[in-house]
Amino acid sequence: MTDDAGEQIHRGRKRPETGHALAIARWEANRENWLEGEYFGLASKKRDLQDMIGNGGTLWIVVSRGQRNGPRMYSLTFRVEGCEPRRANDARGFGQFAVIGDPHRSTLFASNDARLLLLGLRFDPFMPIDHRSDRLKVIGQSIQTPRALSHADIKLLEDFATESDRWSVFVSYQRTEPDTKVALRLSAALQARGISVFRDQEALRHGEKWWPAIRHAIARSRCLILIVGKTTHRSKWVTPEVRHALENGVRVIPVVVDGSLDHWRGLAVDDWHAVVPKSGGWDDLIDQVVMAVSRFLRRDRP
Repeated sequence: MTDDAGEQIHRGRKRPETGHALAIARWEANRENWLEGEYFGLASKKRDLQDMIGNGGTLWIVVSRGQRNGPRMYSLTFRVEGCEPRRANDARGFGQFAVIGDPHRSTLFASNDARLLLLGLRFDPFMPIDHRSDRLKVIGQSIQTPRALSHADIKLLEDFATESDRWSVFVSYQRTEPDTKVALRLSAALQARGISVFRDQEALRHGEKWWPAIRHAIARSRCLILIVGKTTHRSKWVTPEVRHALENGVRVIPVVVDGSLDHWRGLAVDDWHAVVPKSGGWDDLIDQVVMAVSRFLRRDRP
């Protein structure tokens, strides 16, 4: 395998049998690269990640995010498939050894709490996360270096991802105020009630590289919440999201923030399930949406 400049990349570490590896990425450090859509993958200062993934392997990315009050949260966020080693531009100090995946084969997962999942992984070679009484505090330290995955680990990750996505909601909105504020508060309220949420700006910004993963996320969702503002219908991405949801049988719940549904009639958006503000203000609107989504999910469960 050679890098973009044609130089031979050293292989100092044996590739695991599975071709799967897990890496952790801090949201605060990586968000700009992800939001700007510069690459669909991860860069490192060491070759270990490239050595484990090889050419055509799979990278599972856990994103750690700080909280105002409490320990860091860990979420299984990406499954990047069809990976290739690349020499990256290290202008931001992430490292030059990148692993870039195929967005058409890769997956963006709904919000989740992966801390207990990570404690259940055994890795290859066998070296689970420290088993002290306060293991939750050492998760980040234990997987700072990319870790190769065993077949049993992969099964755990796949089962976890399937369950976290099973009753998920995709929030579609234009990146203007007050739409963004409503999307943020609504996502937090749904997650507080145990409902998984796709809200793309938390993980990425739309672009040609990311659209295949977005389409896949929408198709896996149980319903799509459409935040309707005055100019939402002009958004480059919201209309394709809604259209893709309807084409895949995903229920669309419009939330009328500052506009009307007149512009959405052509897409056959059902206003029967629309949520409109009442005199109670934002809190009342959020409660209405949470109740509507919860009713729909309960009715749809087998």
